[in-house]
Amino acid sequence: VWRIDGTESGEPFFDLRDYLVAADGVLWVLDFKDQQIRRFDANGKALSAVGRKGSGPGEFGNANGMLRRRDGRVWVNDPRNGRLSVFAADGRFVQQHLIVSRGYGYRWNAWLDRTSGDLVDPFINQSPGRTSGMDWRRVNNAGAMRDTFPMPSCSSGIIPPDARFKAETKDKGGTYGSYPFAVGG
Repeated sequence: VWRIDGTESGEPFFDLRDYLVAADGVLWVLDFKDQQIRRFDANGKALSAVGRKGSGPGEFGNANGMLRRRDGRVWVNDPRNGRLSVFAADGRFVQQHLIVSRGYGYRWNAWLDRTSGDLVDPFINQSPGRTSGMDWRRVNNAGAMRDTFPMPSCSSGIIPPDARFKAETKDKGGTYGSYPFAVGG
């Protein structure tokens, strides 16, 4: 167990949007305010940061979530720049896929299909003949949209209490902020 609370060197987190733990124990943390991913080894030692604010390759304009695919690469959603950015397990920028995002949601509600390994995320389907607008799309490892399927709706309109999680962080003034995390898929 280790903790980052602003007493160590470096800046504390401000607006966490996502985190993931790689197979080797490396923790990736997306700070929305800084538009940067900070990485830490399994003992809490800071590793190289990933990305920064901007519109160039490997930079973020509005990154709001990330996923680790089977091959260990981390995919980051950046709706402002209209792309998914891909990073190697060591944090190096690998490539980007220009793909229209659903929009500027609080957190990217994407998930991985266990069978195919495809990334699945919500998007506004503006195809002719579509009435509801929201669908799920599958994006393969090459960054191409494979297919879409309708997004089901909850007939009761009530979200189960176990469908939401939250993380709490303390800023330098000692105030706690609560950040909701929705369950993907």
